Amino acid sequence: MTTTPERISDLIDAHSDAHQDLLNYSTDLDNRVAATTQQFENWMDSAQQDFVDFSTEVNNRVTATEQQLANNMATVRSEYGPICTTPNQIMQPNSHNNGVDGLRHLYMSLSIEVAAAFRNGAGPGNGWPNDIGREFGESVGIAYTNAAFNLLRITWSGANQHSHPSRFHHSWVDGKHQGSLTTAAYIKLIEGSIGESFALKKSYPNDWGLYGCCSPDQPGYSPFYAFHNDLVLTSETGEMLIAMYGRATGRVDLENGRWGIFPALTS
Repeated sequence: MTTTPERISDLIDAHSDAHQDLLNYSTDLDNRVAATTQQFENWMDSAQQDFVDFSTEVNNRVTATEQQLANNMATVRSEYGPICTTPNQIMQPNSHNNGVDGLRHLYMSLSIEVAAAFRNGAGPGNGWPNDIGREFGESVGIAYTNAAFNLLRITWSGANQHSHPSRFHHSWVDGKHQGSLTTAAYIKLIEGSIGESFALKKSYPNDWGLYGCCSPDQPGYSPFYAFHNDLVLTSETGEMLIAMYGRATGRVDLENGRWGIFPALTS
């Protein structure tokens, strides 16, 4: 029979062994949890990287597709030559200097002078018509003019005083403004305001800008409905320098400054 001291010693040894087993089990469990956690974190890192890679690939493909579409649109636009449906894009004033010859000015009084007369071939190499012409040409980036045209100084009064808008050109009755068309002009607004849909499409130095609009601007237009307003004078009085006003067939890339003197249908 085991004596009491021996029994106590056996119990102490057994307790020590059980405690060590528990410590070993706890350590093993901690190691397994740590390994599983690390494995999960590695999987999450891999999954996140896979998502980033996938997202980058998708974005790259979308960007490439958008660029290809833009290139295709640019090609289509470059192959489809705009034709001006309004008269006198060179902007010759009438004999009374109170209007642009061939345009119908509605609800306004105009005083016009030729601020600069550009000849064919004007540019940095062949000279500018005057200082105003130089400022305009250098601002909008004219390298060489392939047609003569006028840069006009127009002052107006009596505008924006009627129930109808004061239209710079009242083309609603000429039958040449249905379908996809672009109306634009180079303008330096000195005083007053212009509005309606004739918005700034491209800014240039020295307060010059290419203004314009496309019609129709939204889907759903009836083929029998014609766009009414483009360049509208929204202040009673004002002054501007303006060149190359006209309406051309198709959608001209105004945002990239693709506006010039186009072949015209004047009849």
